[in-house]
Amino acid sequence: MAIFKAIPGKWALYSGSSDGPFDNPRANLSLVHAHSDFDYIQFSSKTPTIDTSIFIPAVNNNLWRTIFLGNHGKSGIPFVFGRVNVQGTWIPLNGSTPVFWLPQYGDTINFNLAVSDTGILIHETRSYPDYSSSLPSGRTVQVQVWVSDNIVDGSGVTPSPDIEMRPDLFVAGRLDSRKYYLRRKEGAELRVSAGRTWTLSQIDTPHNTSKPWQAYRYDAGFPSTPINFTSTTVDGLTRTDNSPPTVNPVNYACMIGGDVDPFGQKAALEIEPGAGYARVVGSDGTVVLDTREEIFHILSKVQGEVSRSRLVFGGSAGATRRYDTIPLGSVDPSCTGILGLARITYSTDYSYLPSGYWYVVGGSLVTIHKTFQSLNGSWSDFVSTLSILSFVLNGSTVELHESTCLKDDYHAGPQDRLAPFTITYRLFCGTFT
Repeated sequence: MAIFKAIPGKWALYSGSSDGPFDNPRANLSLVHAHSDFDYIQFSSKTPTIDTSIFIPAVNNNLWRTIFLGNHGKSGIPFVFGRVNVQGTWIPLNGSTPVFWLPQYGDTINFNLAVSDTGILIHETRSYPDYSSSLPSGRTVQVQVWVSDNIVDGSGVTPSPDIEMRPDLFVAGRLDSRKYYLRRKEGAELRVSAGRTWTLSQIDTPHNTSKPWQAYRYDAGFPSTPINFTSTTVDGLTRTDNSPPTVNPVNYACMIGGDVDPFGQKAALEIEPGAGYARVVGSDGTVVLDTREEIFHILSKVQGEVSRSRLVFGGSAGATRRYDTIPLGSVDPSCTGILGLARITYSTDYSYLPSGYWYVVGGSLVTIHKTFQSLNGSWSDFVSTLSILSFVLNGSTVELHESTCLKDDYHAGPQDRLAPFTITYRLFCGTFT
């Protein structure tokens, strides 16, 4: 049975035969459809704020470039949600998302969805500047971005707990019939992948121990087959790892807003006791919330910053890798996914992922470092170092997993280093019910 209940300063839409979900929503989360104790990912439109095509040239004069997509029009830094269509498959733009890859050579071109004070951007990073032989005509991909009303960094608007119902309006705090929400629906083509999407092996491959290869893998669940960079050919020698690292992101089929109400309702709060469900329908006839589907509840917010020290490669005091797990904060144990933004600031520019922008996380960020040797030990255009940064839920703790490693064990001495950097993060942790 669907129930809508409100008292001064508190309201909820829930199911069940008791008021447990109203009084203690965290203990009865599976029965809660919306509650004033929680926040929600909210959008002013169900259509993308930005819908454009981006041409990826085969040759770029650098290992990175920036594509400005448009202004976001917000007073602070908004949370944004995006996707890219790669050869007919929509892939979430969270973390570093491959838009072209050559597993046999360990090469990739990644899109990173970023936000500045004023605009939305794509930062493209590539492990090699010239793909003219494998991508001779370049590639065009479609990118769609939704700009939410949720301000991640800055002063957002705190909704009133008051309830307002008019013939063309239903508002209960953060639930507004004029808005659209991130909802889970089986079969929907909008996807959310939250968790670690890139991993890097922590051991050298057994093949050719003088030049061991570090296998790595990408998997966001879309496409369904992971991209394994586990067997690569360099200078005629194939390096192979038969036990690639495991990637286990949480994948959801989602939509922003909902379908048009088949019964023609508009601007309605409809509770149907006999059928056991309730719906909120917007003024355009779009279903804002339906208790038979699931909405993303923000149960916990985690924010702060963490500084990472300088890492020296090579030499007697040096290293070829760093693997660290850093606790960032506690969250509700019911959380299953992480959404949000993170900003990386370098004291010295040692990455092709530019410093200072807010990047969409939920997936892993791959930072590619400059001034290192190629895979065969000579200085050239190849990048031989990866640093993978992932925000991961481990029970009721949010952790930052850092994996930084030379793809092979070549280095030029202790002067080659990963400069110190700081990660500032604003994370929404929650689940769909």
